[in-house]
This record gives sequence, C-alpha cells and structure tokens, in this order.
Amino acid sequence: MDLRSVPASEVMHKEVISLSSSMNLEEVRDIFLTNNISGAPVVDEDGVLVGVVSQTDLIQVGLAGDFDDFDDNELLIGFSAWGVGGDSETIGDRLRGKFVAEVMGGNIFTAMPDDSASYLAGE
Repeated sequence: MDLRSVPASEVMHKEVISLSSSMNLEEVRDIFLTNNISGAPVVDEDGVLVGVVSQTDLIQVGLAGDFDDFDDNELLIGFSAWGVGGDSETIGDRLRGKFVAEVMGGNIFTAMPDDSASYLAGE
C-alpha cells in the first residue's frame, strides 16, 4: 500500500476526547483508563489546541521522587491501580495535586484530513 495515496482522514479518529488545562491529573488518569486511551489533546475554552498530555506524562509525575515511597505491588500492578496504596503517599495522591497545565507538552504535531498517511508517518 502506498501511504502517499491514503488520506489521513481514512486513518484518523474523528471523535476525540479532549482535556482542559485546569483538569487535575487524577481525573485525566480516570479518563484514560475508562476510554482505554494513552493520550489526549488539550484545548482552550474556544476549542483551540494548546497542548497534549500522555500516559507517560502521568507516569513521570506519579513516579517523581523516591521509588521507596511506593509499595512494590503498587508499582508492579501499574497504571490501572494508581491511587491504591498503604499509609504512604500514593501515585494517585501525586496526580491529584497536579494539573494538566503543569505537564502538557506544547510541541504539537498536527495534520489535516487531506494530508497523506505518509506525512503522518514522517516520510
């Protein structure tokens, strides 16, 4: 298949879940888990794209600092168990205290529906 002849509109998601910069990261984690997604665009109140947040961003916030703060099971079970822990601060606690605006990336790759799939692939 020649990707130059396939329009982006044939491979892109048309219904996209977006986030606002004022959302806390615990809420974002729940959205990611509920919808089985690993990232989402951040839009302002006018719907203009201003950034992106990924599961990796949440992991970096959640694991910032000393790994000894977390129960081994919490780290091994992974992303879906965040917020579950013992007496120490949990990863969920760290997410609850941070907001999208603090972690969103601003280097955004955009494409139009009529761009080629090869453009999306960076060819």
